[in-house]
Amino acid sequence: MDKYLKYIIVAIIQGLTEILPISSSAHIIIIENFFNINTNDLSFSIFLHLASSIAILIFYHKDIFKLFNEGIKYIFSRRKEYKSSFNYLMYLIIATIPAAIGGIFFQSYIESYLITPFLIGMFLTSTGIILLLNKKLSNKCIRSLNYFSALEIGLFQMIGIIPGISRSGITLFGTTIFKINKNESARFVFLLLLPISIGSSILEISKSLISGTTNLTFISPEYLISFVVCIVVTLFSLFTMFKIIKKEKTYLFSYYLIPLGILMMIKGLYINTFIIL
Repeated sequence: MDKYLKYIIVAIIQGLTEILPISSSAHIIIIENFFNINTNDLSFSIFLHLASSIAILIFYHKDIFKLFNEGIKYIFSRRKEYKSSFNYLMYLIIATIPAAIGGIFFQSYIESYLITPFLIGMFLTSTGIILLLNKKLSNKCIRSLNYFSALEIGLFQMIGIIPGISRSGITLFGTTIFKINKNESARFVFLLLLPISIGSSILEISKSLISGTTNLTFISPEYLISFVVCIVVTLFSLFTMFKIIKKEKTYLFSYYLIPLGILMMIKGLYINTFIIL
């Protein structure tokens, strides 16, 4: 297969799965192994994470500008009309902390022990079941966000660092468990992806610099093309996912995840680990 096409396929998968509740990390691992793409230098992974982050920034640029503008104004003026934006920023920060801690302290363990076909299949199946449960509970969501519920949602997002567990899926499930208003929860969940995506990129860059594995293919043509493709596909995914959430159809992804998870578990009975080339 053409080299450029391989990287474009991975970029499309990243753009779709970063937003859709089907686990980007699991699908990237599966696709990279299927197409035999070497990204051990981390630069390609970093590029795709940054592309997804830029897409989220573009999609939410008005919300992000308003939050920071009014949040900063509240710090200096303490005017009541700016307090809600300040509180919202605090909710995002609080909800980010658990996943940040989990990524720093458990990422190495996850990479060493949890990236196997059987476990990825088990976690994909779990995500499918979670989406089905979310459908059963979603009609009772009436609460607004507060500091405690933001922390609760953050704890759910921390689980999403496991390959096979969708960050957006498990976080949406968390907002449902704690009865957060559906319209408010969708916006919060996708804004919450932004600091995590940027943070994971910074963590990977730091690890790469420390280990000395960074190389100049970081700016290769196939990386740049994939970068643009990932931005476009991520934007498409955001628009699509909002429509799906509005129609309460997220459970439909379970019909894809559960069979895929079962197939991966069957494969895992014969192959203990992926061979990362």
